Amino acid sequence: PLPVGSWLFIPRRRTTTPVTTAISSSAAAAAVVLYTPETLAAHLGATLATLENLRLSGYGPTPIQLGGLIRYTAADVEDWLARQIELSQD
Repeated sequence: PLPVGSWLFIPRRRTTTPVTTAISSSAAAAAVVLYTPETLAAHLGATLATLENLRLSGYGPTPIQLGGLIRYTAADVEDWLARQIELSQD
């Protein structure tokens, strides 16, 4: 054990609760297309820095965090693009 007031703090592990999903079959789960930030940036014709700024500001497509990885579903990207097109036409 570390002495009280030590500069090294080791937090206790959080207990996890199981995540329930709306997808009921493994075949449907396999059909979900995920973009990496690099792939999405290339698809949008933007830089990684622009995509990160959009993500951090909350203006980009909704990201999914898998451990330390950031991914984007194709459906979320298409919905975001459709909203951007609508907003640009107003």
